[in-house]
Amino acid sequence: MWQIASAPPGQVVSITTGCQIPRMKKYLRENCDYTFNTLKQNMPLALASVSILTIRKWEHRMIRWMEAYEGGLSAKNAQIQVKKFSSRQYKSHRRVPEAVAALFDA
Repeated sequence: MWQIASAPPGQVVSITTGCQIPRMKKYLRENCDYTFNTLKQNMPLALASVSILTIRKWEHRMIRWMEAYEGGLSAKNAQIQVKKFSSRQYKSHRRVPEAVAALFDA
């Protein structure tokens, strides 16, 4: 049931872990009276509050987590595996590349 982002309009879609987007969850919590009927009414509005691109990014990320756990990795190793596919790599603004540091040592 991973076709959430590409489901045709009006089709009932099963929400799985791939769609646990913080902004959508926040919307549902703020507009919730803890009944199933209210959830059914608010789910389309919550999905509309998040762009399709964001849903797809989270979907792919959750698939990576599921594949890591299905492969028998521990939580820490799964996190390392998932980070390998990340499009954002943190680079410290205080770090000097090794090649530049070598120029100052000479």
